[in-house]
Amino acid sequence: MDEEAWSCPDVSADKCANTYTAAGGGAYMQCGVEGKLCLQAVFCDTTTTTTLPGFVLIDDDGRWVKINQWTQGLYERQSNAYGTVRTSGPGDGKLDDSLINDLMMANKLRGPASGHLFSVFKVTAKEANLAYYIRVRDRNYTDTRRNFDFPRYSAYQFVGDRMPKNLDTGYKDLNVGILDAYHFGGRQSCNRFFMGHDSVDDCYWADGGRNTNKRCFSGGYYCHNKFRNDHCPLTNVQMYLKLADKSG
Repeated sequence: MDEEAWSCPDVSADKCANTYTAAGGGAYMQCGVEGKLCLQAVFCDTTTTTTLPGFVLIDDDGRWVKINQWTQGLYERQSNAYGTVRTSGPGDGKLDDSLINDLMMANKLRGPASGHLFSVFKVTAKEANLAYYIRVRDRNYTDTRRNFDFPRYSAYQFVGDRMPKNLDTGYKDLNVGILDAYHFGGRQSCNRFFMGHDSVDDCYWADGGRNTNKRCFSGGYYCHNKFRNDHCPLTNVQMYLKLADKSG
């Protein structure tokens, strides 16, 4: 039970009474903190999963398609597809980079004031009780490059239980030029969600700090699991891309 009990956002009491239908039919529920129903990756829009390549999560922020996930602390960076991203819960796999970029191009979100077009990603993990949001402009997803090739001034970030309502103002500068939510709500908790930092690849001191071509999201100093007592690689990571509304 402990292995399967991963964190999820709290939700209001009225939603706890609802039972949602999973892909393939039947009820699918997962209890989160305080016994409340967890909306994080627990039910699926059965009308769209046949046309999209990954599991579709529906939550208060709309629809999200899963593009990447890994259960262990780190994985080997690669541009090709492997495993599966069709599971409603944690698993191992990613889509091909070219397909991820096609999905990004088809699901741009427009900033209300700036008019700029953005892609928004959401990342969740077993140890974290908040989600990490990355807003990207004018970049392709490249799994073999550091931070998915999302550099400063093209990528902005946010940590919370919901996607920011304002695309233009709800996200903060990466500050140090890498994915690291320390200054934006994560601090030294498991909600820090950072990559690399001062190591030479995308996982902080992975395999003793060698350049192993490994990727992970790490938690802060006070975050620990079976891998490490501080700054541990987060497990059961799931990464989603926000889908545009059907209206476009």
